[in-house]
Amino acid sequence: MIVVEMYQELEEVIQKLKEEKREKGKVKEWPSAYSMVFGSELLPDFHEYVVRYYSKNMPIWGEAFQQIYIWQFVALYKGKQGLIDYYEMFKENNSCNIIVAVSKYLKESGYCKICKYYVAPIVVYNQEKLKCVEYPHEMYNILQKTRDWIVTEEGQKMVWNFYVDVLMKNKSALLKSKK
Repeated sequence: MIVVEMYQELEEVIQKLKEEKREKGKVKEWPSAYSMVFGSELLPDFHEYVVRYYSKNMPIWGEAFQQIYIWQFVALYKGKQGLIDYYEMFKENNSCNIIVAVSKYLKESGYCKICKYYVAPIVVYNQEKLKCVEYPHEMYNILQKTRDWIVTEEGQKMVWNFYVDVLMKNKSALLKSKK
């Protein structure tokens, strides 16, 4: 699917969600990295496109989109174990720079609540040394709190709004990428 069609589909999904909310008072299911809504594979298509197009020089908004997409997917698909695997990947690579950068982007973009749940399971941020420290196993209940939040309507809606916000703010850059 080309990027122009993906943006058309995004607009259609946004409109259908507004109609569903207006007619039923709430949205039954928000589009996510794990579930299709209205038969749309929109988020996986955007994720694949951003990763492929920016493979060599990923802007921070693209990294944030990619990481939140993966984070949400593993939380919804594999639950607490998926989140453990996600955060272990960064510990094993001895690099939490991506999590720190994404959390900074989330805060600067007004997504402090997503940031809170995204950051809590993995890092203790030491401002002087910029070190990342794995949480001890006895604190893995934080992972469960993160997972529990992601599956709530509030969590799904907030993450969906983040996706839409990032994609709309960077629409011109993505549309130029196809030229």
